[in-house]
Amino acid sequence: MKRIVLISAIILGLGSCETPIDLVVPNSEPILIIESVITNDTVRWGVRLTLSQQYFDNDNYYVVPDAEVTIADDMGNTDTLHYELGGHYFTYDNKACEVGHRYTLKVVHDGKTYTASEVCKFQEPIDFLMTFELPDGNGFIEPGFYVFEKAGESEAKNDYYLWKIYRNDTFEELFGYLLDTDEFRETSFFNLNIDPDDPLKDRDKNILPRPFPINFDVGDTVRIEQYNISQGYFDFLAELESQLDRSGTPFDAPPVNPRSNIEGGGFGYFSVLNLSKATIVVSE
Repeated sequence: MKRIVLISAIILGLGSCETPIDLVVPNSEPILIIESVITNDTVRWGVRLTLSQQYFDNDNYYVVPDAEVTIADDMGNTDTLHYELGGHYFTYDNKACEVGHRYTLKVVHDGKTYTASEVCKFQEPIDFLMTFELPDGNGFIEPGFYVFEKAGESEAKNDYYLWKIYRNDTFEELFGYLLDTDEFRETSFFNLNIDPDDPLKDRDKNILPRPFPINFDVGDTVRIEQYNISQGYFDFLAELESQLDRSGTPFDAPPVNPRSNIEGGGFGYFSVLNLSKATIVVSE
């Protein structure tokens, strides 16, 4: 009991003594932030450029409209991007990266040059999606209709994946980034309950099975986008998610910028992704 009283007295003493502190945060030079994702999907390639803000500057938003931006491949092709609005630069034509080739982003701004480079990795396409109804009585998992993906997975290790899920063309943001590796997901088709009439049942390769933790409604149109990504981009997104999940308690990890592949002093990431996508309508 004495120990409890002593601790209570200390807490009360601390709570009764409040001293205002004027926190002085030194200003620093703005840093260029580069955000760009290009894929094997045929669309215009884009790059977004902004500047970092001072700690207490929450009212202003700084875009960069006057940079020179190019994306080059290892086959001798270079595309110059043009500025539109909101810090966004785009190619004039639709483009698609090719598996096995390296792409290099170059940004010149305010006398400084920034570069980043990645390779478009190979991945097996999504074979199919299916829906299943989960009945009541499954512990903490809500009963309802869920979507399950089956896709081939190469025998090589160290593949990294990102999934984006859309319900009726609206991105599902509830679970943040859905990231995974192939470390624990490689298995044989023969170890799964495959329909004997399934044309893929005899395929001699690994499979990447993936259930998605979202309860859908009958009639929903669900689009799954699966990206094979680099380990660097995987680490970047995981560290970014960790910072976004901070609760403001002493148990949070210390605030830090996610690791970047931008050389030249900038922040952000230039990623080259292989995209496979499939769509299903949820049914009973």
